[in-house]
Amino acid sequence: MNTLRKTQCHAGWDWGICLLVSGIYDSIRIQPISQARLNDVRTRQEWEQDGQCTVIASISAELLEGAQTQIAECELVSPAGECQSVTAEITGGHAEVRFNVENPQRWWPAGYGEQPLYQLRVALDGQAVEKQLGLRELMVDTSEDEAGAAMTFVVNGKAVMAKGANWIPLDAMPGKQTPEQYRRLLEDAKAANMNMIRVWGGGMYERDVFYSLCDELGLLVWQDLMFSCALYPSTPEFLDDVRIEITEQVRRLSDHPSLALWCGDNEVIGAISWYPESKNNREKYVVNYDRLNRVLQEVVETEDPSRRFWASSPCNGELDFGDAWHDDNKGDMHFWDVWHSGKSFDAYHSVKPRFCSEFGYQSWPSLPTVKTFAAEEDWNVTSPTFEQHQKNGRGNSIMTEMFTRYFRFPVDFARCCI
Repeated sequence: MNTLRKTQCHAGWDWGICLLVSGIYDSIRIQPISQARLNDVRTRQEWEQDGQCTVIASISAELLEGAQTQIAECELVSPAGECQSVTAEITGGHAEVRFNVENPQRWWPAGYGEQPLYQLRVALDGQAVEKQLGLRELMVDTSEDEAGAAMTFVVNGKAVMAKGANWIPLDAMPGKQTPEQYRRLLEDAKAANMNMIRVWGGGMYERDVFYSLCDELGLLVWQDLMFSCALYPSTPEFLDDVRIEITEQVRRLSDHPSLALWCGDNEVIGAISWYPESKNNREKYVVNYDRLNRVLQEVVETEDPSRRFWASSPCNGELDFGDAWHDDNKGDMHFWDVWHSGKSFDAYHSVKPRFCSEFGYQSWPSLPTVKTFAAEEDWNVTSPTFEQHQKNGRGNSIMTEMFTRYFRFPVDFARCCI
């Protein structure tokens, strides 16, 4: 899977089934074109010291052979319904329009303010691009301090306490991932007082509905690029393929106000120390990793200079290949000592991460869920059916050992799965 550019967890993970689906996941449409092809609309924001904001829309279009100059109709509608309209003349393939927004209504993460959204529409030759924009300033503070180095998201000048979860694909079958499911889970996340979601690098670049809902709900998005837990090639052919992939995704997603950070991968720095090939030739594989990671960084910083590129998760900082699973004084941390290493739950109090981007503990499914896949005679944590649903080879043993530290052994199966 590390040489194939598709959702990495389709080959199975410690939490998921191996199901190598293929095909076109999303809808298809046919767009008739007469005089010009509207390729893309990208925006950026310029903020003045007095708090005023200018929205600049860059239009990319292609005039067909024999076509004359075309006029793009552009409008920006405020949350209150006030509309600004301008036109752009398309000649050499590109045009730029500016909207001066007085008294802009700022977009805030959940818990820090509201999420007003401005509607942008650009129409050309019967085609249209529509986007919802949130006006906000965002930066990541990684300045050094007495403990090491910070990792704090700052929105509109205010430091945000990030509270959230990692996001994996909604279903092993992409065709079952519905807008209703996205809304239910993301609204649940907000109701649980979350304000950030990390799109995990072993999954998929999420569908448009996911990011639109995060815009609406005030959920910041930490966006991993789709590399995870493996040694990836850095051949010219592979890098050329990846460059196209990342360019497309950054252009697609960068106008979402919820998108807060581009991260190169999930645990690929750590993977250098996991496999015999790389452990025995670490220098080679560090160079190999750096070649790929620099291409990712170059594309992100070229296509979206407004956001921070973070090399990997976890990571102690730029060009730092340290152990961010145990080093909590800088960068982001993955803390799995309770689950993988069997430490007691109070071990969570032994670390003070600057940003904890992964931690967790598995549980058995609830009894109503068990009833959907197991007959009553298989209601046993060691039954073949139950063990088949556990994709971590040690998972059930880890949980059994842990709960017997704190509780008596359950008198029946139902008490395991409350």
